[in-house]
Amino acid sequence: MTTVTDANGLTGEPIPSRNGVTGPASVNFERSHSRNERRKARLTSILADLTERERQLRQRAKDGDERAQALLRFGQRWPDMDRAQRVLVWEAQKTAKWCASCGGDFADGQGVWWRRGAPICRDCAPPDDGYLYRWVERTCIGCGRPVTEVVSVTARVRRYRAVCSQRCYVRYQSSTRAAQRADDRLRDCQTCGERFTPPRSDGRYCSPACRQKAYRRRRGGGSDG
Repeated sequence: MTTVTDANGLTGEPIPSRNGVTGPASVNFERSHSRNERRKARLTSILADLTERERQLRQRAKDGDERAQALLRFGQRWPDMDRAQRVLVWEAQKTAKWCASCGGDFADGQGVWWRRGAPICRDCAPPDDGYLYRWVERTCIGCGRPVTEVVSVTARVRRYRAVCSQRCYVRYQSSTRAAQRADDRLRDCQTCGERFTPPRSDGRYCSPACRQKAYRRRRGGGSDG
């Protein structure tokens, strides 16, 4: 059997096009079937989880939980396949544990392809053919895993910090703010001029020795030695 390879390096059985020419875009891959199977299995699992959550919520409401009763009355949506598909994308965007398109699991540290605001696997990513799409390789600032952004060849490459999920974005923001707060607390010792982080907001000296020297200077009768 003759096989051909597409722009992504994936091999499969060729399908002749209308003009009889076989190209990378007309390759028949077995991966399409496996993608559908993975997506179906993931959606079925999500739907079962949503159904179990609904059962627990109904039990809590039956036991007199007012919050559960309010959720059932106003905010609870019944589990269905449309909701499972939305949860599939939401969870992928939040954690990047699976592909937002087919639902296949990502291994720890495995690179992800980012398209339309959601992480996808290589099988679901369009080819880097230089005609319709191109791949821009980046590194997640939250966990360090490779992130490949899929963009149109006519789109401007945005210069921003890449993240693989919303969780990594929150992690990066938290660490940045913590570092900024620590930097804002740094000040110069009024005795020796050394930079230090005061244990109190009104701290002015880096050590008891500097505080004692300042006290002696104010008194006017002590030595700085």
